Amino acid sequence: MSTLTTIALGRDTKVFAIKETVLGVLEIPGNTNLILVTGGEIDVPNPAYEEDKSLRANRSTYGRFQGNTPPTPWKLSHYLRPSGTAGTAPEASDVLECVKGKKTIVGGTSVAYDPLAAKPSFSLYVKKGHTVFAAAGCAGNKISLKKDNKGILEANEDGQAMKSIWTGTGALGEAIVTTPAPGTEEWFTVDDNKRFCTGSHVLIDTEQMQVTGTFWEGTAGGSAGKIKLKRGYNSSAVAAHLNAAAITPWLPAGTELGAPLSSRVGTLTIDAVELPFTDFEFTDEDASKMLEEEVTQSTTPTDFIEGEIKSSGKVDIFFRKAQLLWFADAVKQVRKAVVINYGSIAGKKISITLPSCEFDVPKVAGDKELVKLSIPWRAYAVAGYDESQIKFL
Repeated sequence: MSTLTTIALGRDTKVFAIKETVLGVLEIPGNTNLILVTGGEIDVPNPAYEEDKSLRANRSTYGRFQGNTPPTPWKLSHYLRPSGTAGTAPEASDVLECVKGKKTIVGGTSVAYDPLAAKPSFSLYVKKGHTVFAAAGCAGNKISLKKDNKGILEANEDGQAMKSIWTGTGALGEAIVTTPAPGTEEWFTVDDNKRFCTGSHVLIDTEQMQVTGTFWEGTAGGSAGKIKLKRGYNSSAVAAHLNAAAITPWLPAGTELGAPLSSRVGTLTIDAVELPFTDFEFTDEDASKMLEEEVTQSTTPTDFIEGEIKSSGKVDIFFRKAQLLWFADAVKQVRKAVVINYGSIAGKKISITLPSCEFDVPKVAGDKELVKLSIPWRAYAVAGYDESQIKFL
């Protein structure tokens, strides 16, 4: 590949996620908020448009009007990585908390994630080569785990965010000679102001700055080709900068945490009796809804509401004689507790607990040698917000 190319490379992806202090306000990530992903996307949405329906004496169309911007879809895929120390949060802890609802830490013992009435939000940053996409007010809709006896235990989450921005790579179009107090906002010319958005976090030499306005967005006080910068952002030192100095998106270096678990070593118990299995699926979803129908001063959603919790999945087993009971238990709606465990060393274990499950009638499948049962299940609450739990031990 030519060294002169500016094409973003898919392998040059870096993801950070951090729980928000204020709903919908981008939080600055730290090194420990890094997530090593197998896939990560922020899908910048297309604004809603309405065609101009004005009547004219010809058959031509003359344009359209821009309406509100819908929520931003996001999705992540990553290995589940316990920290290596019991009672210390794993990688992607803030995502797990915001998708599930609640995090409970028992020092030296465990970190558990459970459903809760109200879920927190998080900020998500996805670096794609030369550009960082960021989403604020991220709400989780679903987490799913699907694993056989091969490979690594992997999680997939998705949801929607209130708004998204992008931060590209560029250069100053003039020298910065001022060194004002941190927090001072000033307008400067850049090579292409459309590479930045209000809220972008950039680095020029060693000074971090926040973009607080751009000419292309119509920020008051701007002029052609300029962006407004808040100096000395995130406690960095204010400095002078030469004309043509590089402007890059800022993200922390990131600290890799823990190691993934092999899905080959695991146990499944149903009512405390171990059951050999070949495949296991688990999905937790509540379809949180962004309130995009509300009319506010913002063109993007400003709040969301949690939906009904649904925990479900299936387990595949070989069809032994004793397993015929699953047909009767499904018909009679017999509830059972399901627990799946991965890992065997403290600080490197994961347990998924579903205290009260009902099962569907199994589906019989297989080849000419071995017959399998595929048994769908649905987890229900006992006291409320206890349908499922993901615990790192």
